[in-house]
Amino acid sequence: MPADLAVIGLGPYGLPLAQAAVAAGIPTLGYRTGPEADPLTPAEVRRMLATGFRTPTGPAELGRVRTAVICAPTPPSPDGGLDLTQVEAAARTLAAHMRPHTTVILESPVRPGTTEDFLRPLLEQGSGLRAGRDFHLAYSPSRVDPGNRDHTPTNTPKVIGGLTPACTESAATFYGRLTDKVVRARGPREAETVQLLETNFRHVNIALVNEMAVLCNDLGVDLWDVLRCAETKPFGFQAFRPGPGVGGHSVPQDLTGRAPHSLRMVELAQQVNAQMPRYVVQRAAALLNEHGKSARAARILLLGVTYKADLADQQAAPAEEIATRLMSMGAAVSYHDPHIPSWNVAGTARPPRRLPLRGRRRRRPHDPPPAAPDVRPPGPVGQGPAAPGHAGGDADGGGAPALTGARTRRGPRARDTPRRPDTREGARSDALRAPRYRLRVITGGAASPRPSPRRAGTPSARCSRSWPSRGAGRRRSSSSRRGCGTDR
Repeated sequence: MPADLAVIGLGPYGLPLAQAAVAAGIPTLGYRTGPEADPLTPAEVRRMLATGFRTPTGPAELGRVRTAVICAPTPPSPDGGLDLTQVEAAARTLAAHMRPHTTVILESPVRPGTTEDFLRPLLEQGSGLRAGRDFHLAYSPSRVDPGNRDHTPTNTPKVIGGLTPACTESAATFYGRLTDKVVRARGPREAETVQLLETNFRHVNIALVNEMAVLCNDLGVDLWDVLRCAETKPFGFQAFRPGPGVGGHSVPQDLTGRAPHSLRMVELAQQVNAQMPRYVVQRAAALLNEHGKSARAARILLLGVTYKADLADQQAAPAEEIATRLMSMGAAVSYHDPHIPSWNVAGTARPPRRLPLRGRRRRRPHDPPPAAPDVRPPGPVGQGPAAPGHAGGDADGGGAPALTGARTRRGPRARDTPRRPDTREGARSDALRAPRYRLRVITGGAASPRPSPRRAGTPSARCSRSWPSRGAGRRRSSSSRRGCGTDR
């Protein structure tokens, strides 16, 4: 069956679009432009291949489709802008085989004016056709939220800006097969500026709540209680979560040197968010000092190294910078992330750790009675500054990692009550003998364990675990973790 759609670029923007098109019954062709992160699971890719998705045997097949969407990644360039190398390669490949009446749509994040000033000349020179007369050209900002099952391409409105009204209508006809609502912009520059505003909105608000986290820590204020109360306002407020950096594929743009007026607030937000990994390391060292520990030779576990929960994408995740700074202080750093089997930091492989995620089971009739609780007063409380989650977070769900608070107290003696061997199928008694870590820092989007009941005196009891120790006592470290924002 001949393909009706060609998706050029199979990274975080292209594959979700191809998945939505195949689900809508559109035969789709996928063409890679270079090394790209795969945001879908192997099972999802197999389902796509079974329902109308395929890769071409050569670039000549791109000229047989009616609609071509360029979704090549645009990573940050050394000069602070966006690297359009893969967009250029995709445009030249498509132009060499493009036929008249083809609809070409750009979805890659770009600065305003790229569709008309950069993409249009490449397509016209390579094909000999004229945009707006021989083929349609439009821009539509990508609105992909990886891992979000509530907001899918079907119920997410699509913004479209064409070079001419006919170009806009042609692109709207295509997207009308994928989404319930199509919003027509005045032109491609307006549609490109929509993407600029949405990305900068996220980064500026994350920077604001990051500064609030630092301020609340200095004042001794519970930031999570502040956010909980502020969320009750039904208008004029949208909750964001703090964390040690902002990850994802969307890059904030202050347009310095590329526009008559730069966005100073965006530039300041970038500075604030870029300082958060250093602040997290400082808070980690301070928490260790509060318990008489030094960062040198301390064993520190990083929970999650991706930029968002339940994803295997490490794009711009701050975990690597945090690990590098901790290692430079002499700490022994390991990590836990079920989506990342191996992780290298500064050319050195970090050892992964498997954490016991077993819930509390019922006491059986033949089990020994529980030991008497320890009534000694709890130890000092060290409250972490930033909210946990993934790498940069807003209310749409994707986000920013964080430093955890540490609360320690001694529990019952580990040898007072002999542990009955667990003979249930799948039980892993070896995992219960995991080594004790002095500090745990949530730096990325690891899968969240089952939440525990909230305890008085702690911001949140989520992600709390008991770490059995070798000896008479047992130390419990409690850390809070909340969801953060998404990468648009």
